[in-house]
Parts: sequence; C-alpha cells; structure tokens
Amino acid sequence: MSDYLLGFDIGTQSAKGMILDYSGRVVAEAAKPHQIQRPQAGWAEHDPEANYWESFKEITQSMLEKSGIDASDIKAIGVDALVPTMMAVDENDVALRNSILFIDNRAVKQLDEANEKLATKISLEKVVPKILWFKENEPDLYEKTKYFTLPHSYLVAKLTGKTVVDVDTANVYGEIFDVEKNDWDSAQCELLGIDKKKLPPAGPTNQIVGETTTRAAQAGLPEGIPVIVGTGDSYASLVGYGAIHKGDMMIYLGTAGTQIMCKRELYDVLDSIHISDPGRTVDWKANMIACGQGLEWLRSKVAGEEYSYDRLNAEAAELPIGSGKLITLPHYMGIRTPEPNAVATGTVFGLGLSHTPVHMYRSLLEGLTFGMKQGMDAIEDPVKRIVVAGGGSNSDLWCQILSDALGRPVEVPKSGGAAMGIAYVSGLAIGAFSDFGELEQGWIQLEKSMEPIEENTKEYQKYYQIYLDLNEAVAPLYRPLYDL
Repeated sequence: MSDYLLGFDIGTQSAKGMILDYSGRVVAEAAKPHQIQRPQAGWAEHDPEANYWESFKEITQSMLEKSGIDASDIKAIGVDALVPTMMAVDENDVALRNSILFIDNRAVKQLDEANEKLATKISLEKVVPKILWFKENEPDLYEKTKYFTLPHSYLVAKLTGKTVVDVDTANVYGEIFDVEKNDWDSAQCELLGIDKKKLPPAGPTNQIVGETTTRAAQAGLPEGIPVIVGTGDSYASLVGYGAIHKGDMMIYLGTAGTQIMCKRELYDVLDSIHISDPGRTVDWKANMIACGQGLEWLRSKVAGEEYSYDRLNAEAAELPIGSGKLITLPHYMGIRTPEPNAVATGTVFGLGLSHTPVHMYRSLLEGLTFGMKQGMDAIEDPVKRIVVAGGGSNSDLWCQILSDALGRPVEVPKSGGAAMGIAYVSGLAIGAFSDFGELEQGWIQLEKSMEPIEENTKEYQKYYQIYLDLNEAVAPLYRPLYDL
C-alpha cells in the first residue's frame, strides 16, 4: 500500500488530472477536452460547471478506476488553472455565468476607463476590466455575486466549501491587491467602483484551505483529504517541467505561447507572490495569445481537415528558412507583450500565388518563435537553460526552429506538466517533501534536446529583423481599423 497525491490542471482547451506516488510514478492520468465558447467576436468563455467541476468528477473517477487504488490513500489534492480568469459565484459556490477567460477582448472600453483612474496601467487580460464590464452589462448577476473568484479557487471551494484565492493570482486581478498587507486595497476598489466584499480572502499557494467534504463523494473521494489553495498554471507548469532554478527559462507552446524565466529559486517564493512579480521573481517576456489557437485556426480553416499536424510538420520541414519569404505577425487576438495592444490583429506579409497553406503554417511557427526571441532579447540576466513544453513541443520542426532562431540549445521533458507540479506542491504542504530535491531527482525526465545550427541562426536573424520592422510599420494602423 502506498500514499498518493492528486494534481488537477484546468487548461484553456482541456482539463487534466494525475495521481502519483511520492516517488513521482504516475499511477493514473486522464484528460478531457472542453470548448472555448465565443458568443461574440473577441469573446472567450468556459462553462464552469461542465468544464471544471463535472470534468474534475469524471477525470478523478476515471483515474481511480484505472489505477485500482483506494481513494483514501490519496493524502493531498492540488489544483491549478488558467489565469487571470473572471468567475462570479453565489453563496452556494455555483457559477452565476460563464467564466470570462484571459484571452477575452470584450472589455476594451472598461480597460480604458480603468486606466484613466489608475496610476499604474493594466492590460486587458486582467480581472478588473471584466468585473467592470460585468457590473455594467449584467447588474442583476453582479448583485447576486458572493465572490469574484478563479477556476482553481472555485474547484477548491467545491471540494472544501471554502473560497480562498492564492496571493499570486490576487496580485494580477489588476492593481487592487495590496501585497504588503496581504489584502485587497480598499482605496483602489472604491476608485474603480468594485465592491471589496465580493473579493475572497487570499492565502499562499501551499496553504491547506481545508479538507474534502461530503460533496467530494461525487468525484469518488472520501471526506478528510487536505486540499491546498493552488495557483495559476504558469507556476505549476514551471515546477512540473523542472524549470525551477535561477536562469531556467520555460517556453510553453500551448493555447497561448508563453516565455518565463526564473530570476530566483522558485522554491523560495512558493508561499508568496511568484509569477505576478515580474522583474524580481520571474521575467515574463513573451505572451503570444493566439499560439495554439492560431495554429488550429490555420490548420482547420485555411489548410483544411485533410491536413493533420503531422503532415503540416513533415511538409513544412522541407521548406527553406523564411517560408518562401513570408512573414507572419501572429497577433490574431491582440498583443500582450512586449507592449500590450488589445486591438492588434494578425498580418501575413509577402503572400504570393506560389505560397501554399504549408508555407503559411511554417511562417506562423516562425512568427511565434520571433515573438519569443523578441522577449528573450529583452532579458538582461543570463539564460542558463531553456525548457520547451506544451503541445507544440511535440513538433521536432518547431523545437529546431526555436533552437536555431534563439541560438540556444532547448530541452523537452519526457513527462510532467502543471498537474504534476501542483501535485508535488500539495505534497510539500503535508510534509511529504522538504524542498524541490525529490522533484529533480526522480520526477522529471528528459525526452529530447536540440542544438542550434549556426548557419540557420544567421539566416533567421535576417527574417527576424523584417519581423521587427513590420511590427513597427503596422502598429499605428490597429486602432483606426478597430474604430471603423
């Protein structure tokens, strides 16, 4: 008989669970896709009851059946999720409406209004503009709201009956959390017209919120299992892929493409703010909102269903660097970094009649990579190691493009991910581990690595410069087009 940990990750396009023993052996894992709902152009929502709670119940029951373990041998549970995402829940922990995702662009007007009042400007992915939109457009539901919470905090509340947000994600709601006081800023909330009573208490990621209640039986779990506060998927992913030391960088190629570099040892900031402390704890230099989404749009809507990713990768690998002199600005859902621009759109430059969907596919891979390079070039600290993860890491072509364009070796872990990372953190919370030592020694294994090819690096530099020039040239046109 062994003891186990359960980690659960709520992503943008799927939910995933893992049950592991203390040595890092995965005894069961399961995933379930879910759809992003788009009621209007630029909107992006999830159905919380179906995509979060029902998925947790289904995935957990499936894992228990697959593993054959006794659910009472699960000693701790950790949950992470996509953030920042706005959820409004009532006093019974029931979602009052669909969650509004970080990639949602509806609240441009509210963002502008907030930034007129705030001393420090915020960007559109924050929770604050979405709360203001909700208050203005759905006032009856706003009044019924007990808490503006987050997907992982919502799920933890379902399991324990207690709502607590992690201090790190509270800090990215949008200039309304006072890190020094570990509380919501009354003056800022009043300035923006947000009811502070509707913001839940905050605690550290590894704090035990409570234990599972009778409601957890719906997922096949007994009462009494400790559940931690949890956190956003970025910190959990860094831990779950082993990018935990100062100088480690993770490039995550998922629904969104992100690039995060550790400026401190991640263990040292476990119980404080971590991802939301850019420039001190991490450098967050690239956030490509339409990464996996952009590729899926191109595959299904431009290339057509007869093109699988395997076919696109194989044929794109035969094309030269630069994709036949085709440059793509992958801003299909706006720009988050290096300078936020919510109304930016995508650009395909150099398109000619000789180009095919495969050229466009490779050009999009290169454009997304150039966005990563743009962020990396702005990092002042030495990058010691680059870990590539997410669905895009399955493409040997893309990993080689990244290595060549960045001029750096890249590593792809064999297993891992946010569910594994948050499971390990739950183990830390109950004293199963003392630090990240066991994580490094047995939990993380390498799948593959790529080395940069010198002549390719030089060739990519030419196209990268055009990418930068094109970015600058079209930037003044985004707002006039949006305002038409």
